[in-house]
Amino acid sequence: MCANTFGTSYGLIIIGVVFCVMYSVEILLEVGGDVVQVMKEIGMGKVSTWAMLAAPKTGVNGLVFNSCIANFGQLVISLAYVPYNRMFTIFSGAWEWESYAKNRKALRVTAKPRGEQRSTYFLSLPYRIAVPLLISSGVLHWLVSQAIFLVVLDYRAYDPRSQSWTTVYSESVKSNTEIGIKNGTFFRCGFSPLATIILLAAVFLMFIGLFFRGWWQLNMTMPVAGNCSAAIAAACHLPPGENGQETSISKVQWGATGYSDGGMGHCAFSMFEVVAPQEGFLYE
Repeated sequence: MCANTFGTSYGLIIIGVVFCVMYSVEILLEVGGDVVQVMKEIGMGKVSTWAMLAAPKTGVNGLVFNSCIANFGQLVISLAYVPYNRMFTIFSGAWEWESYAKNRKALRVTAKPRGEQRSTYFLSLPYRIAVPLLISSGVLHWLVSQAIFLVVLDYRAYDPRSQSWTTVYSESVKSNTEIGIKNGTFFRCGFSPLATIILLAAVFLMFIGLFFRGWWQLNMTMPVAGNCSAAIAAACHLPPGENGQETSISKVQWGATGYSDGGMGHCAFSMFEVVAPQEGFLYE
């Protein structure tokens, strides 16, 4: 489910950004001249007659229509961030789970910690991961707002006789007076090629970050449990004679707690000394 949502959301992002880049190239070719200079002149989040999307519309319908287009990217980014964050949460959980086989550590609990227990992360992730993710999400939302935005066009001219600004009706307005357009105010979507290219680079960097985070392999010191409650419960079956209440509030480590007469080993969390499982032995 997480992977499908992630793929769908980022697929929409890639399609949208690629379309905007192609549109940017077309605009730059039409403008001509130095491409870099044109991009600097258009800037980010600035209104330019060369960079407009969607047909001009008036009234409430025009406002709603263009607002939806301008903010659709924000919705896609928000939907994509949820599975993106979820995947980092899974990776971090797997790494912390395996760390109990290497070091003696206290358990993390959602309730009020007791004894040696530790509370869960405030953002469900270590701050070294959560903070960069939040910053990346904020940067993406800001870039989307600079790449495409709502523009209000109001056609007016200065009347020397009345010494005031009066509405100027363009040809499109004059031709549509019969269908109720009574003013010279239009709503359109502005577009920034520079912000779109930077947005594409930011999305690519986030993909690279996810790839490298998933590329790191676990040492497989202990079985991967993920969010499987059965696998977690199996690792919590304490050896005979150990007090579960006392163990839960102490620092614990996962490993082989002992062997039966038949040579079958038992692996679990324990507050006492444990040894790493040995190759060639059977464990439960």
